Amino acid sequence: MSNTQRKHLAAAVAAACAGLTATGAMSQSAGNTDAAAGLLEEIVVTVDRREKSIQDYAGTAQAFSQDDLAANGVGAEFTNLQYVIPGAVISNQEGNINVTVRGVGSADNTELIDASVANHFNGVYLPRARGISAMFYDIERVEVNKGPQGTTRGRNAVGGTVNIVARKPSLEQVEAAIAAEAGSENLTSYEAMVNLPIGDSLGLRAAIFSRESDSYYKNAGAVPSLDPAGELDEFSGRLSALWAPTDALTVYAVYDHTTEGGTGYPGLNYFDALNAGFDVDDLDDDAQEGIFRGWQGELDSTHKGFMAQVTYDFGGFSLEYTGSTRDLDFEQINASNDGVNFPGQLEAIGDFDNFGGQFWLTESDAQIHELRLASAAEGSIQWSTGIFFFDEEQKAALLSTSDNSFCCYSGTEFAMPDVDGESTAYYGEVTFALADDKRLAVGLRHTREEKSRFGIGGNYGFAVLGQGGWGAGNALTTRWATPGFQYHPWRRSSFTAPTDGNDLAGAIRLLNEGVTWGTNDDLDDYLAGNCVAPDPTDCPLEDVQPNGQTIIQQEGSYKDDFNDYRVGFEWDIGDAHLLYLTTATGHKSGGFNDTFIDGTGTAISNEFAPEKLVMYEIGSKNQFESLILNGSLFFYDYDDYVLTQLVSIGQPADPDDPPPTSAQRVNVGTVEITGLEIETTYALNNYFTLGGSLLLLDAEFESASITDFRQGFGANPNVDLSGNKVPLTSERNLNLFVRGEFPLPSGQVDFTLSSTTRSEYFLSAFNSQGFDADGNPVPLSETPNNGAADQGLGFSDKVDGYTLFNLTAGYSNDEHNFRVEGYVNNITDEIVSTKAILQPNLNLRFMNNPRTAGVRVKYTF
Repeated sequence: MSNTQRKHLAAAVAAACAGLTATGAMSQSAGNTDAAAGLLEEIVVTVDRREKSIQDYAGTAQAFSQDDLAANGVGAEFTNLQYVIPGAVISNQEGNINVTVRGVGSADNTELIDASVANHFNGVYLPRARGISAMFYDIERVEVNKGPQGTTRGRNAVGGTVNIVARKPSLEQVEAAIAAEAGSENLTSYEAMVNLPIGDSLGLRAAIFSRESDSYYKNAGAVPSLDPAGELDEFSGRLSALWAPTDALTVYAVYDHTTEGGTGYPGLNYFDALNAGFDVDDLDDDAQEGIFRGWQGELDSTHKGFMAQVTYDFGGFSLEYTGSTRDLDFEQINASNDGVNFPGQLEAIGDFDNFGGQFWLTESDAQIHELRLASAAEGSIQWSTGIFFFDEEQKAALLSTSDNSFCCYSGTEFAMPDVDGESTAYYGEVTFALADDKRLAVGLRHTREEKSRFGIGGNYGFAVLGQGGWGAGNALTTRWATPGFQYHPWRRSSFTAPTDGNDLAGAIRLLNEGVTWGTNDDLDDYLAGNCVAPDPTDCPLEDVQPNGQTIIQQEGSYKDDFNDYRVGFEWDIGDAHLLYLTTATGHKSGGFNDTFIDGTGTAISNEFAPEKLVMYEIGSKNQFESLILNGSLFFYDYDDYVLTQLVSIGQPADPDDPPPTSAQRVNVGTVEITGLEIETTYALNNYFTLGGSLLLLDAEFESASITDFRQGFGANPNVDLSGNKVPLTSERNLNLFVRGEFPLPSGQVDFTLSSTTRSEYFLSAFNSQGFDADGNPVPLSETPNNGAADQGLGFSDKVDGYTLFNLTAGYSNDEHNFRVEGYVNNITDEIVSTKAILQPNLNLRFMNNPRTAGVRVKYTF
């Protein structure tokens, strides 16, 4: 979008907002003033940490009750929130939830990177977004706040926040409910809740949730006994207590415990299919068929937490303390596959006796403490101030093995027994009443971040040579990580890495101490000097040499501090119409990269700076008796945008060879995002309600460059991204729904039909653009891949526009507290990509859920 187009759009939206406000004022003067008595239910949220109607919040936010989630096709699946949030893309990679809103998100999945859209549970920050889907039960609502929340929510809320608010215990009456669900892919789900008041001041609430299902993916490989990734086996329990001994004192405590099993989270490599000329849409039902082999995918994850919130009301102000601990223990053996199935691929693979795969381990112990003072809700001046402290200790390990490999590359390991993160913040916000109908809001937050990491990381490279050594060209094929193999990195006596890549004994010690060898492994014998080659002419074993080995000490640290602010003007034009202007900032913490050894032998851990986003927004909120109409125009100035690229880390051994490289996170440039968002709900009559959201978005790199790391692990050219679309952003995003409710003598029947429409978008910053070896733009088909020309079609990352439909219909019997409902989600079975990882020969895609159908039954006591 040109600057002239932006100016025209801004002028049009300003006029539209003024028109909405004027219309609201005229309607109000005609006597349509009592919104609370209208047909639309008031939605109360805490997005700015004060309870208020969402229509009184000077910003863009959405809230969904548990019934809303069920009716609109979300149910208990967190990633399905993208069905109801315009401009949102949510994916699940190895159990880590990646949320992008309005083009702001993080695609990284390591212990070094934080989310760009902060996830919260009961207002408490969740540092590791694993196991969130299993928290979607017995909830009051889910709140989604768009735009930077640098002062309100603080840490890493540069793109907004998602807050899951659980139901609190009731002090009024005994309550209980049970629910069950059955659906596609052998889905079974159960839920139960009981609420017990004890006296007049104490309430207890317990809830449990269980879900199991088969995978949406199919195994098209030659080992039919392997179950594909994506099978679910979840169980979660929650116990909460609310104690209010006096009108002034309230204590709220929650313990939750979630376990996840199954076969792990899916992703398929589409490179070969795309390179052969197939499109994802061409594969039809095969789009979710993977050629699985090797290890059976397995997930074992436990996520538990405890929070306590103590509030004391002194009259004119209140004091609130929130403390939280959260523990995560995640282990996954990836369900290995050789990509998506397409005609001819299965025959081309040949040998399925290949146990190369990946082992993931993540442990996180985090605690949060926050002390907050806040004024009463009434008064001409409202203020809050507080101190926030976050501390996280992690262990993180990844082992990638190369079974049946020829020559030198044997695998990759990053094992970090000591990963620490700490954040401290001081903040304050104040809202002044300039007049009865006008307010000025100001906020400021100062944040200090510290991070450090110690461990080992890099590649194992063992050249196992038979008689004649290199001269005979008879490096042997090796095997490891076959059945019986176990990975236990934390049993090592020390994490002292080899001093250099030629320290063979040091690398062998690390490997032997960190694994239990498998039944068919022979690499352990070779490393011990024993020859087990099947061909006697290769014996005796002549030598084992390091070749391409880069296991080194990983040690890095990072410190930084930054300030965020918010300034806003609010104008109540009548009782039910609000005009607001806001400018706000948000930061996502910077950090450091994997350590590498440069050409001088110096260990370096390059740092990258925090991302900073400044938002300018003008909006109008209007509520009538039967209509809500809200609109906002926003502009994001996004600096120091971070992407991962390959960078040169030294000089090549031979001047004619490309230099050694390392995957490094780099601040690549600036991004500009302009958007218009309109939301409306209209109660057509006593039976039908219509509504929807429209988001028009222009998100592009204003000035940025990156190396084209897709081309290979050698010398990659630097390419210009300026003018490219930001990944995962569609210019047009439309969500619509129609709800019908029809009373019957014994209850009611109802239905909700909803749709999600998105125009095309790209999965990477390259926007399906090709570049030659010198960085000049060329057709994608001419982009080199590992030095070979005409191998670039596999790097396609364009997703065509689509529309999804979800339908839910139910019957409620008020007399017997009974409800039954059926649903069909993604009615037209649109299979689309929500994330991709691009590397040489790799286009790893993560997809949405296909068409699903089922029945839910609920009984309330």
